[in-house]
Amino acid sequence: MKKPMKRFFTSTGIVNKEAIIKRINEFLQTHGVSNSNRIREIIKIVSDSDNSNVQDTLVHHELYEIGKIIIFLGEQYPELVVKAITTDGISETNRNKDSKGRNTQFELLVASIFLQAGFDIEFGEPDIYFHFRDQRYNIACKRPKSKRKVLYNIKSACNQIDQQNGIGIVLLDLTPTFSEKIAEYGSLQNMPGMSKKLIWDDFLCAHYKKIEKFSKEKVAAIHCFSSMNSRVQNSTVCHLFDYNIEIKKNRTEEDNLHYIINKIQSIDPSNFGPLV
Repeated sequence: MKKPMKRFFTSTGIVNKEAIIKRINEFLQTHGVSNSNRIREIIKIVSDSDNSNVQDTLVHHELYEIGKIIIFLGEQYPELVVKAITTDGISETNRNKDSKGRNTQFELLVASIFLQAGFDIEFGEPDIYFHFRDQRYNIACKRPKSKRKVLYNIKSACNQIDQQNGIGIVLLDLTPTFSEKIAEYGSLQNMPGMSKKLIWDDFLCAHYKKIEKFSKEKVAAIHCFSSMNSRVQNSTVCHLFDYNIEIKKNRTEEDNLHYIINKIQSIDPSNFGPLV
């Protein structure tokens, strides 16, 4: 009998903002990145702000995301990392801007998470893939900028996966989509409850039949991330809200997804490896 996968998971950890900024600056200097680009603007805003509003929260989120990418993938894929973190404008909330850089950035973040979990990832169609126990797993990464585009992105990701052989997982970053609503809850104690209500209850479960139809025959799981950051005294706390909905009709006895998802959900959001 195939094992059910975890449905939702919340993880919290304290991160060292100054050490992350130092590591990013070292990477930028090593690769001759100019002073006029998105990552430089992010560093300036984060250094000057107190993470007290939604825009600040999104910028802090990006800083930690970029830091993790540089630490785990910067040496192996420097050109891809530089292109991702310097493309696009600074405003995450401008929904009319092109986001090719941030889309690639999310693919890199997903790759770094799977790498931390012990999987040997490769970049290629649909976005990322890896082999485990003689099976191929295809990951399509999407970063919808508004709630009304989430289902469209899930359908698009499922279509990408359907073109490949193997088991499919759709990965979504819902931080820019739901961050404003989550932030309205205000306190740390309320954030997990609000995130669960918006993403799990009111969206994934409410639209399960549509999502199941989009999945066709190869997508076995829709995995969603949402990340928020907050200040506690002099420390920055990272909250990762992690949601996984399985497509039961596409699961098999040998799909290993229970093991894979548990490995992914075990990654500490505050783990930035060797910062110095």
